[in-house]
Amino acid sequence: MCDPELTIKPMPPSAVISNFVEGIPDCNYEIYLRELINNSTYFRDKGKSAYNEPPSEEAGQCDAISEEYELDFKLLDSQTMLMADSILKKRPMVLAPGTVACAECKKPSGEVEVTKLHVALRGLSVDDLVNIRRTKTNHTNTQNDIPQILEVVEVKKHILMLLPYIFSFRQELHSQDPIETIRVAINDDFRNLFLYREKTSPGFDTYLATVFSDSFLVFKINHGEFFLIESISTKYTPTYKQLLNYGDIWG
Repeated sequence: MCDPELTIKPMPPSAVISNFVEGIPDCNYEIYLRELINNSTYFRDKGKSAYNEPPSEEAGQCDAISEEYELDFKLLDSQTMLMADSILKKRPMVLAPGTVACAECKKPSGEVEVTKLHVALRGLSVDDLVNIRRTKTNHTNTQNDIPQILEVVEVKKHILMLLPYIFSFRQELHSQDPIETIRVAINDDFRNLFLYREKTSPGFDTYLATVFSDSFLVFKINHGEFFLIESISTKYTPTYKQLLNYGDIWG
């Protein structure tokens, strides 16, 4: 992501890590992704009805089910980055409506070596990824981050991946389309990851959602290329806005 004016910051763990905020039942990114696709003309046309959560995920059901289409939700980030957020960040505790306290993080003086996934994938060919996939273990460490995300994208389902970052620009762009600049940046970093998915799981649709300013950008990925299908205001994803606010409390 090399445009000098483009900045990227991670969403707070309250908007990404399930149950990170204590005392509220809806601390789960899957909830606001269902809100997102239920306010999407594209996905409503595709599903012919509203999308609902499955009655149970024990049978491997998708996270969003409509009359004619199903989607599974995945996070596009490294396991080490997600673990660091989970154990090294202070956790909001909702004591009562409007009353929020701060719980200590799980490891107050801990450190975690993390992988920046978009950087780690840069320059790796599909053949490189095939070879790296063979090194998959069950450990959470930087050596296993790429094999782990390769396993994630192999899933034999239609998937919507959340890239849990917020894009912005240092100054207003006058000569460029900001959304196109973002599209090119993420396309360059993740192209071969999704070509790998097409190689291992052909016939399944792949989408990616991320945030620019106050909107979700939703892309469809075909043959490793990202195509914007919709931009949807975050006002239609109230759960996201609520969880984002809990992250803003602690900066």
